[in-house]
Amino acid sequence: MADPIALACAARGIPLPPPLAAFHAGGAAWRGRAHIERGRRFPVPLLLGWGGFPPEAAEVPVTVEVRLTATGATWVRRFGTHVTRSDLRFLPERALVSERLGPFRLLMAPEPVAGGFALRIVGLSLWGLPAPRALHPKAAVREVAEGDMLSFDIGASLPLFGPLIRYRGTLSPQ
Repeated sequence: MADPIALACAARGIPLPPPLAAFHAGGAAWRGRAHIERGRRFPVPLLLGWGGFPPEAAEVPVTVEVRLTATGATWVRRFGTHVTRSDLRFLPERALVSERLGPFRLLMAPEPVAGGFALRIVGLSLWGLPAPRALHPKAAVREVAEGDMLSFDIGASLPLFGPLIRYRGTLSPQ
């Protein structure tokens, strides 16, 4: 099985530049640095804990592995000593990516941007219960190539509660 994000991009005609294609091919650890900001307004810290998101850090080493599975991929992100895992699946009927983080399931649609892609959240469920669209996080998720590196900027906020999390940085193959 290929990485679900790569499959969804291909299904939508979004070409992946070489560094992104290599990263999404899986099987190798990519390392770099990240800056992490977390929202503080209740219930944001609780929700981030349920999803297994990393603590705030001004500059932290990060390692990301895409482990291909029979049904999709498991992403293992190490921010310093903190590990965040998620399981991704490709939904071919809508060319979407499903990502499970703890009790959360996000449905995301890739969109082309210069040098890579962005992901738009089009669905959310918590413990298997669909959330109304008004409660979906507003996401700013981008992966782009910068030379032979992958640059990422992952951010989300919640209606009524403001910022959830933002982590950004670069990765290189190791």
